[in-house]
Amino acid sequence: MKPNDSTNTSSASSWRSIFVPRLAWILAIGVACAVVFGVRSWMNSKYGAFCRTTSPDNFYSVVLKGDKRRPWIIPSTVSADVFKSGQPFQSNIWLHSADDSFDLSFEAGFPNIRWLGNNTVEFYRPEYFKKGADSLVVFNAAATPIKYLRVQSVNRFLLFEIPPGASVALEIPSPRGDSQDIALEGSFTNDKQILFNSKSFNRRSTQRKRFAYEISIDESGCFIANKEPSNGSSQF
Repeated sequence: MKPNDSTNTSSASSWRSIFVPRLAWILAIGVACAVVFGVRSWMNSKYGAFCRTTSPDNFYSVVLKGDKRRPWIIPSTVSADVFKSGQPFQSNIWLHSADDSFDLSFEAGFPNIRWLGNNTVEFYRPEYFKKGADSLVVFNAAATPIKYLRVQSVNRFLLFEIPPGASVALEIPSPRGDSQDIALEGSFTNDKQILFNSKSFNRRSTQRKRFAYEISIDESGCFIANKEPSNGSSQF
């Protein structure tokens, strides 16, 4: 054996002892991630559509799909497909996610559905309004119609086809803690996205005044503002 043969053999053995375990860990993690992703996709597709609701004028239909139950191992997600006059209008609008068994499920958090008009549907729980409600007005300040919006506080709303200069009046529950959280996301009819935006306002549950908030949307983005406490009306 040549003098450097033992050195080369030792180096190769040392390299294998370091690389092989690391490769095994990388492969194990990759397989685990693939399994979790596959099972999650299968679970969500397995449950499919579980609810369909239609606007009073039968123009829009919203189909809820996904897993509405509380998850145990695999996170659950509920989304909506929207149809207009029976034709696909907007797909996969996210509504709710629960990551583990400690999170609120969709069926517990939003058991009730009501249409506030022909283009606005609300997902809510009546108990959320036991301490009263605040007003929220959504205003389209853009020159382009809004195709859809998802507006969320404790409750959830889907709004469809808001013309330029138009506004929609909503009610959101008074907070149960020390803040009023409002968020939205959507798109215009020209497919330009209205990027997700959220804002939290200091608003204690012990305050019995009715507060007023406004969402204004234009081509540059969306703005969420706190107005003066309302006198009790939901209109500005």
